[in-house]
Amino acid sequence: MKHSIGFKILAILLAALALTAALSSALVLILVTQNGLYTQDLNEWKDNIRQDKAYMLAEQVLKRYTAYKLGGCSQTSMDYLGLSYENEDLSQWYNLVPGSWGYTIADESGKVVEYALNATLESDEAFAYTTEMHCQYPLDLLADELDNYDLSASPYRDYYCTDTAEHYLYFFTSPTYTITVRMLPGAIRSYSGLGEYQIRLLFALRYAAIAFLLGGLVVFALAMIYLFCAAGHKRGSDEVRPGGINRTPLDLHMAVSGTGCVLLFALAIYLIEEFFLYVNTTFSPGALVLILVAIFGAALFVVGFLFALAAQVKMPGHFWWKHSILGWFFGKVGRFLRKLFKLLSKFFRLLPLMWQWIVTAIAMVLLPTSCFVLALSTYHFGRFFFVMWTIMFCLADIAMVCYGAYAFGILIRGAKQMKEGDLSAKIPTKYLFGVFREFADHLNALADVATVAAKKQMQSERMKTELITNVSHDIKTPLTNLINYVDLLEKPHTEEEGQQYLAVLSRQSQRLKKLIDDLMDMSKASSGSMSVDITQVDAVEAINQALGEYSDKLDAARLRVIFYQPEEAVAVRADGRLTWRVLSNLLNNIVKYALPGTRVYIDVAKMERYVTVSLKNISAEPLNVSAEELTERFVRGDASRNTEGSGLGLNIAQSLMELQKGKLNLLVDGDLFKVTLIFPTE
Repeated sequence: MKHSIGFKILAILLAALALTAALSSALVLILVTQNGLYTQDLNEWKDNIRQDKAYMLAEQVLKRYTAYKLGGCSQTSMDYLGLSYENEDLSQWYNLVPGSWGYTIADESGKVVEYALNATLESDEAFAYTTEMHCQYPLDLLADELDNYDLSASPYRDYYCTDTAEHYLYFFTSPTYTITVRMLPGAIRSYSGLGEYQIRLLFALRYAAIAFLLGGLVVFALAMIYLFCAAGHKRGSDEVRPGGINRTPLDLHMAVSGTGCVLLFALAIYLIEEFFLYVNTTFSPGALVLILVAIFGAALFVVGFLFALAAQVKMPGHFWWKHSILGWFFGKVGRFLRKLFKLLSKFFRLLPLMWQWIVTAIAMVLLPTSCFVLALSTYHFGRFFFVMWTIMFCLADIAMVCYGAYAFGILIRGAKQMKEGDLSAKIPTKYLFGVFREFADHLNALADVATVAAKKQMQSERMKTELITNVSHDIKTPLTNLINYVDLLEKPHTEEEGQQYLAVLSRQSQRLKKLIDDLMDMSKASSGSMSVDITQVDAVEAINQALGEYSDKLDAARLRVIFYQPEEAVAVRADGRLTWRVLSNLLNNIVKYALPGTRVYIDVAKMERYVTVSLKNISAEPLNVSAEELTERFVRGDASRNTEGSGLGLNIAQSLMELQKGKLNLLVDGDLFKVTLIFPTE
C-alpha cells in the first residue's frame, strides 16, 4: 500500500504544496527584513521613510539651486550632473504624488531665496523636515571665459567637455543653506517599492511567515523522505525499477524541469512586480492566485525531478549516468578513445624495444620544441598559451625520465634479489606500465619456474633416497627369509618341516621376483621406453576379462563386484596389454586393501570424446594419506607396511595410462577409495 501510485501522487502534491508555502513565506520574509519591519512599528517605519525622502529631496533641490543660480550651468551641464528643472521630475524619481510636497531654501541670514510651497503644504497636517547643508556647485565656463575668471579662490576639481563647445565645470563649495521640505500625508506613493496596503499586509504577516516557512520545510522534508524510499518500488515487489517519467534520461529530465521551473518562477516574480510592487492600490486576489499557481508549478518540477533522481540513483550499475544522454555520448566517446589508445598501444608494442625508445625520445624533443616555435611566432594570449604548453611538455619529459629511472631501479633491485637466491621475492608491478611491467612479469615468471624446478629437484632427491630405502627394505625382507630357510634346510629336519620350508622359499622367491618385475616396469614406464601399440579396445570386455582372472581372489576377500556395464560395446583407443596391466594392478590393490564383506562398484561411462572407467571400494584401514601421495612410489595404504606389495601398483598404473594418452584420477573421501580411468576415443 505504501508504494501504490495513489500514495506517491499524494506525496508529490503534498511536497509541492509545502515547498510552495516555504518559498512564498521566504519571499515575504525577504521583503519584511529588507524594510526593517521586525525592528520597528509601522508608524515609526513610515516616519523614517518620510525623513529619508525629505533629506534626499532637500539635497536635490539645493544641488539644483546652486548649479543653476550660482554656477550658471547650461541645460547640457545640468543633464550631465543628473539634475532636473521641474518638481514633477523629482516626484517621479521618488515615487511622490505631484503637488503634494514643496520646499523653502533660506540663506545664512534667514532670507528665503527660493521656495515651492502652497497654502495646503503649510497646514498642520503636512509633514515638515528642516535641515542645514551646503554642497559643491559647478561653475560652467566656456574656453574663452577662463581668462576673465579668478580660479585661485578655490581648488580645481573636475571638468566636462560637450560635443559642440568646450565647457569646463569647476566645483566650488556653496554657503550653508537651511532647507525645509513639507509633504502631505498621502504624498508618498511607494514605500521602498511597496504601496500602503502592501506594507500593512507584510506587517501583519511578518510572524506568520516564519511559522509557514518552518512548517513548509518540515512537511516538504517528510514527504521527500517518503518519496526517496518509495522511488523505484512497486506495490508487492522489492525490486528497484524506475517506471514512467522516472525512466526519462536524467539530464533530459533536468533540462525540462529546470526550464519549466525557471519560467514559472520568473512568471511569479513578474506578477509580484506587476500587481504587488510599485502600486498603491488594494492587492488583487486573482493576482495572488496566479502567483501561487506559478510557484506551485515550479515546485512540482523540482519535486518531480528529485523523485526521478532518487529512483535512478537507487538502480545498480550507475543507471542514472549510463541511461542519460550525456552518459551515452561520453560512453561512446570513451569507448572510441579506449579503442584508439589500444590500437596505438598495440602498434607501439609491435615495434622493437629499441624503436619504441627512439619514437619516445623523438616525441619528447619535438613536442616542446614545436610549442616553443609556435610561441615565438604568436603574440599576447597565443604566446602565453604555447609557452604554458611548452612548460607542461618539458615537465612531462622530466617526469618520463624520472619514471624510467624509477622503473629500472625496481627491476634491477628485483633481479639482484633473485640472483642472490631469494626466489620468493617478487617485483612489485603496481606502478609499472608498458615494457617495464612486461619485463617484471617475465622476471617473476622466471623466478616461479626456478622455484618449481628447485622443488622438483628436491622432490627428486627425496624420492631417490626413499627409493633406495624402500627397495632395500623390500628386497632385504624376502632375501633374508630365503637365506634363513635355506639354512634350515641344511640342518636336520623332518619331511613335513622340509615341505613347509620349501613353501616359504617358493613364496618369498615369487615375492622377490614380483618386486623386481615391478621395478623394471616402473623404470620402463617412467622413462617411456616401454613399447605401446594403440588399437581399438573394447573397455567392457577388458574389464570382464580382468574380473574373471581375479574372481577367486575377490571371493576369498569376500568382496562383491557390482559392474554397471552398458549394453553396447564401448571402444577406446588403448594398448590391450597395458590396459590389462592397469586393471590388474587396480584389482590387486582392491583385494589387498578393501574391507572384507563390502561391495566394489565398477562403472563405464561414454562421453563425447572419451570413456571413463571408475572403480570404487571401502578401505579396510583408515586412509591417512592424500590421493597425490598414494600415487607416489613405494607408498602403501598401511603405513606399517605389513601387507605384501611393493607400493608401486598405483604409480605404475598412472604411468601406463599416460603412455596410452589417458589419465588416472584418484579420489580419497574418508574410507571411500575411487579410481577413475580416462581413455580417449579418438
